[in-house]
Amino acid sequence: MKNLIFLLFNLYKNKFLIILITFLCSFIASLSGIFLIGISGWFITESFLVGSLIYLNLFVPSSLVRAFSFSKVLFRYLERIYGHSVILKTLSDLRVLIFKSLIEFNPRELSYYRNGDLITRMTNDVDNLDSAFLFIVNPIIVAICSSILLSYVLNIFISKISFILIITSLVFCIITPIFIFKYLSLFNDNSQEHLGNLKNNLLDSIDGYKDIILMNITNNVLEKFDFYNKKLESNKFFRLHLITFIKSILIFFSGIILSLILWISINKLNISINASELVSITFIVFVLFEIFIPIINGSINLQSLIQSSNRINNIIKNDKYLYDKNNKIINNFINIDDKIIKLSNIDFSYKDNLLNIKTPILKKINLTINSGEIITIGGPSGSGKSTLLNLILQLENPDNGYIKYRNIDINNIPKETLYKKISYLSQDNSIFLGTIKSNLLIGNNYATDDDLWSILKKMDLDNFVYTLPNKLNTWIGESGINLSIGQARRLCLARVLISNSELLLLDEPTYGIDTETEKHIIYHINNFSKEKTILIVTHSDLIKNISDKFYILKDGRLQLTI
Repeated sequence: MKNLIFLLFNLYKNKFLIILITFLCSFIASLSGIFLIGISGWFITESFLVGSLIYLNLFVPSSLVRAFSFSKVLFRYLERIYGHSVILKTLSDLRVLIFKSLIEFNPRELSYYRNGDLITRMTNDVDNLDSAFLFIVNPIIVAICSSILLSYVLNIFISKISFILIITSLVFCIITPIFIFKYLSLFNDNSQEHLGNLKNNLLDSIDGYKDIILMNITNNVLEKFDFYNKKLESNKFFRLHLITFIKSILIFFSGIILSLILWISINKLNISINASELVSITFIVFVLFEIFIPIINGSINLQSLIQSSNRINNIIKNDKYLYDKNNKIINNFINIDDKIIKLSNIDFSYKDNLLNIKTPILKKINLTINSGEIITIGGPSGSGKSTLLNLILQLENPDNGYIKYRNIDINNIPKETLYKKISYLSQDNSIFLGTIKSNLLIGNNYATDDDLWSILKKMDLDNFVYTLPNKLNTWIGESGINLSIGQARRLCLARVLISNSELLLLDEPTYGIDTETEKHIIYHINNFSKEKTILIVTHSDLIKNISDKFYILKDGRLQLTI
């Protein structure tokens, strides 16, 4: 509950005025509806009794009926406009905040979340929060304010009725939501978690459908999918039954309270009130109970709301990755040092949070890279080569030792500044939805078409691009679906090489490329060393030929071979 209140407060604190307007519109619309029914009841009864009356003012009640009808429609319309405006803006802000938070996560932290779980947090969990305002906060405040005002008005006629309304509003606005929440807590309703698991299972099945068919485990996958689906249906069925039960209680108690009010009012008939006023009071109380129904509907979802807020807060409240805590903004490196990167006594271990075990990966790593050098690091898979690059990029933090860039500790350099100086080619082919040109311009937004053709030629991609109908503007699809593995790899490498960064970190740059093309690319990488410093981690023996120094990383130790 604390996370939900904290999250809602931070989301709505800058939207106080529009929220206040929404409350006022909703309050006026509700009162208009209540008074419309009340005056209509009085008017109908008074018209029925007109035969025994000498005079009946038709103008005032008929005018009030029209006024309240128009007021109800107008302010309900305004409530929908302002209410949904603030909700949609808030949900948009929340999605942006979640996405910004996820961007700041390092790869290891991000790996704790599965794709389906993240999708659920950004869609269903976020969408759930709109019901907090529309179906819980707003109805409760409107119901309490309406009950207080009506109690004050009815106190003019019969004081006991106002007391009954106050007690009733407290029961249905405060006690009932708390009861529903506590009751649902006993049954451990994990709908959002089950929904995340369901989406994980679906996405995994889509990604690995070939393996599922080849391994003949279709039935196992379907059983797992059916299990989570039944869990969701069971929770939904339970909530529907609970809603029906609570509404039945509401109707039952409304009948008792109406009977009680009628009994009290009849005893006061022709003393404090007349017959028309009695009917009007009865209608007003009856309509007031309808305001409590949205509160019950919203209270049923309160458990899911709290789960959603907890799941979202796990991402956006992670201060370690949300903000760059560096106070020093270093945009210009005045102390220019030939040593581009220096690693001193670096130790690093991966920690298993479940087993609470640390696995040492790097031990006492010392490495100095001078300007214009090509440094290559080889070694068996899993030895920590990619981890070393992650440490330089501040995607991971070393257990011991320090890393300096241009003789400045990288912890004192904001990531935004650091990433302008360093370009990174990961093992994955990160092709974005768009054209060949748009993907290349990610590396250097100021590159001309001539620059793009030049880098494509060096990557032996120019002839292929020339054959395409739209050439540089050819749509290559998401993840480079229209490219071969080798072509996608060369396009990613071209994007890194065309950048203005002075340090290039290349992780398996020639993976998936045939030998002849690899030799051609290595030749051009060597030429780039005149203007850039390059650190390569690879299994390829051909890259040794262009390296100034070649290291082997094995058993956590870095050994110089040439």
